[in-house]
Amino acid sequence: MRAFRKFSSLAFLAFALVAGLSAAPRTEWTLLVYMAANNDLEPDALDNLNELVASESPKATIAVQVDRGMNYSSEGAAGVEAWSGAKRFVVEKGVLSEKADLGDIDSTDPKELASFVQWGLKEHPARHYALVLWDHGGGWTGYASSDANPDGNLDPASIRRALSSAMRSAGLTRLDLLGFDACLMANYEAALVFQPLASYLVASEETEPGHGWDYASFKPVFDSGGDGAALGRALLAGFRQKSKAAGDESEITLSLVDLGAMSGLEASVSSFSQAAVGSIAEVAPLLGRTANKVLRFGKSPQPDQDLHLVDLGAFATRVASEDPALKPAADSLRAALAKATLAEVAGSANKGATGLSAYFPDRKSSYDPGYDAIAPASWKKLITSYFSGGAAISKAQADTGGFGFAEAASVEKGPDGWTVSAPLLEGSAKTAIEYDLTFGRREGAKVIFMGSQSAEVSDDGASVSGLWDGKRFVVSQDGLEAEAYAEFGSEDGGSSYLDIPFAYYASGRTKGAYQYLLLEIGFDDKGEVSKEKWLLESPNQTYGEFKPKKGSRVQPIVEVFVDGKDGSTFEPTTKASLDPTRDIGWDWRDWNKAERVYFQLEVYDTGEGFDTAEAEMDLAK
Repeated sequence: MRAFRKFSSLAFLAFALVAGLSAAPRTEWTLLVYMAANNDLEPDALDNLNELVASESPKATIAVQVDRGMNYSSEGAAGVEAWSGAKRFVVEKGVLSEKADLGDIDSTDPKELASFVQWGLKEHPARHYALVLWDHGGGWTGYASSDANPDGNLDPASIRRALSSAMRSAGLTRLDLLGFDACLMANYEAALVFQPLASYLVASEETEPGHGWDYASFKPVFDSGGDGAALGRALLAGFRQKSKAAGDESEITLSLVDLGAMSGLEASVSSFSQAAVGSIAEVAPLLGRTANKVLRFGKSPQPDQDLHLVDLGAFATRVASEDPALKPAADSLRAALAKATLAEVAGSANKGATGLSAYFPDRKSSYDPGYDAIAPASWKKLITSYFSGGAAISKAQADTGGFGFAEAASVEKGPDGWTVSAPLLEGSAKTAIEYDLTFGRREGAKVIFMGSQSAEVSDDGASVSGLWDGKRFVVSQDGLEAEAYAEFGSEDGGSSYLDIPFAYYASGRTKGAYQYLLLEIGFDDKGEVSKEKWLLESPNQTYGEFKPKKGSRVQPIVEVFVDGKDGSTFEPTTKASLDPTRDIGWDWRDWNKAERVYFQLEVYDTGEGFDTAEAEMDLAK
């Protein structure tokens, strides 16, 4: 639905158990919904409001604060005419009844969140409470995006302080359930921050479809007087049914987490981390390879845009499968995670999801310093030990036999395409964490890279090879075709994906600054498309489903390398400008026979070591 970063989205849900409120409870439940919708998700907010009134119950009060700018929709909702700014409503007799007009506010300000929650708790006492924080999300980096303050957001610590203040003022001690109707918020690090506030958490590891949850799902639990866990299970079921009807069930995840079990999970994560750190000289390469192969969330072809979120359970399982010495600690972690994750829904594109993600960048250069503020001590120790241990392994390899390729790459044509291969220096495979094949078009002293895919190391570790099928990825609209850079990758379980980056120009002028846009296409283990979605990065590094403005334009991004210069850059191609408000098609095309193809095999090790082996050929020959 919406997402967040540094790679998603929408909303944050909390159900609260009353402890000592001064006023006598008038209902079983009070549902508070905080909609920070002054952004591209505004139309989805209106849809969710229309659903929300269907959850009206004599046993519940539903109060909502909606902040919008009318920049993406001029419609009203739930019996209310269109408005701009922030207003507070209560659901009464099937419509929204206005209670306050707050004018223009910044919903990423924690004071605004605290004010709303305090008002809701004091004005509408109940035995149980639900609080929905609705907007973009980004895992440990936080939640909320507003056009009023493009760089603002609510990080987990800010959310915790805001809610703690409001709860103390209202006399609450602990929430029944915290939930995020937002991208990427089922995150181990964030869950630890919220642990003291609530009994349960509902959130998604993956980015969420723009339609979000089914807000009519509250009513049956309200009517029956169920508890926070029952409400969480109802939300999971409703989300799955709504996603199935919308045709995007395959791409979803949603978890119901028992925050009371987080202490046990934290202890198990600590034991696993300590075991891995104790043998870091042996396991560092394994950790890096695992981070590249397990189920990941918030991926991007551009390293500085990648969120580096791995599925926690899948990560521990894969490490243990290759290092039996770590199996007891990994088994304990998985058991604690299963105890914490009471229920989960996951589509075919996320098969193997275990409930919570965790941050694990495979290279030190990708580490986000902002992580220091939230990092659990034991997990951060594992990451930093991986960096230092990996660097030591890398140096030792470089000092002995060297790291990388022994000679240039060669190209051989076969029935399925062209195999690009190159021999490795002895011992390189032991320290390597990733192998890639990148291909592009030679234009004089410049190479326009058009794609990359995983390469494979031979069983004996002597060489690396990758197969290129002679195809290029194109996007199209109204008969116009444009090349686009496509990163192809695979994950454990047989699924694979394509990530295609674009530049988004909200103003329609295709010059200057742009927002990063990603087309993500997933394939199941049979090769069938399991998901296809567009994700936009907000200025505050949150991600969410793309909602383009009228008159805006997008351009594919390609990777450009110039002979004699260090590194490459990702740049928008000026050869095509597409209208994102209309359908954009995609397909594969044969490479132009008149062009010269440039291949580059790449190998990375644990200590930022990197080497390439190149080859070029004329397709016409």
